[in-house]
Amino acid sequence: MKQRPAVTILTGELDLQASRSLGQRLNEEVGAGVSAADVILDLSSVSFMDSSALGVIVQADQRLGRQGRALAVIAPEGSAAAALVEMTHVDRSLRVAATRDEAEAKLERDPATPS
Repeated sequence: MKQRPAVTILTGELDLQASRSLGQRLNEEVGAGVSAADVILDLSSVSFMDSSALGVIVQADQRLGRQGRALAVIAPEGSAAAALVEMTHVDRSLRVAATRDEAEAKLERDPATPS
């Protein structure tokens, strides 16, 4: 049986300065190794998000993919994260969901394969 995904919940503003600590936090999640679970990043309570934060998330997704793990992002419609994801079309490469249940389903349907 597959491990349940690790869930990281973020709140507040994700700007350039916050992106540095986000990068460190995600590096810890990603660095947990291939035997660790997939990751769900919950951005539901993020009030502001800029492209630097989005770049950190995309990099984490790529690193997880190389480990055979996957990342799903919760960005409900109307949220700051959803607006940025839609504007940049990153939803074409990231698994973006409106709820945790939907995120878990996307991880099940679209598992990562190591590259």
